[in-house]
Amino acid sequence: ALTWSYDGAATVWNVATGAEVLEWKSGGGWAIRSTRVFPDGGRVVVCAASNVCAVWDAASGRELAAFYDAGVDSVEVFPSGERLLTWGRGASPTIWRAAGGERLCQPRGHWAEVTSASVFPRGDLAITGSMDGCAILWNASSCERVRRILIGEPVRSVAVLKGGEAVAVIGFGGTTTIWDAASGALVRRFTGSAACHAEHFREIVAFPNSDVLATLGQTSTIIWNARTGAELHRKCHSPRYAGGFALAPGGDVVAMCTGDGVTVWDAGGGAELHTPVERGAEPACLVALGLVGALDPQGFGGGLSWRELW
Repeated sequence: ALTWSYDGAATVWNVATGAEVLEWKSGGGWAIRSTRVFPDGGRVVVCAASNVCAVWDAASGRELAAFYDAGVDSVEVFPSGERLLTWGRGASPTIWRAAGGERLCQPRGHWAEVTSASVFPRGDLAITGSMDGCAILWNASSCERVRRILIGEPVRSVAVLKGGEAVAVIGFGGTTTIWDAASGALVRRFTGSAACHAEHFREIVAFPNSDVLATLGQTSTIIWNARTGAELHRKCHSPRYAGGFALAPGGDVVAMCTGDGVTVWDAGGGAELHTPVERGAEPACLVALGLVGALDPQGFGGGLSWRELW
């Protein structure tokens, strides 16, 4: 897994040994705000508090491209790996060419801060959510607006469900809603049960190959059936820190960063696979789960699964 922390380091860990395998440092030791692994596993993009996003070679840590955008603090990689989508508290959503850091276009249409964004698995679409209470679908090549969805409350997090047929949205009121991507119609609205205690969800991630989504709250992470709204699994955790969570590419493993450390668990059965691992005094924020190009499974004895390498 790839984790980041406020000391400016992005780190790859081996769960089997608990050892740090590879670490990158942001220039000047700036705190890292966001990072993603490219689909091919050979590159990593890191955005730091210096307002610089850099693309690194995963094997060597060598910088391949870099670009500056004041206020940028989040990034997504398009499935082709050729383009990036960035946004932030002080930065408008922007599409970049990953190879050279060239600014391609900027989607415009929100009148308030963009809080979240996601890219579609197929086609050429992206979605942004904003404090203006809207989610907007964009053509990623032209940055022209395709559809505006009125959510009805400021948007905290958005995610694209399997196949890109629907999108999931969490509002700042704590409600999760599912919307049809083609028509913009509301499909389902649901909220969490009181298994731990009532809470507002903070982040949402869609499973890549099924109609399942996961929501991260202050005291728990919940896996849902997106079509029925049924709660499938819930993991309670310390309320003092909820930093992020991620899915393995196949969607069979979930990892989350909380005040208890970084925990890996089975998405299907809900069983915990690894005990929490913390990084120093500040817990790292987990942002990506998957094989990085620098980590050849054969180098670890071969046959490692997502449950063994994180």
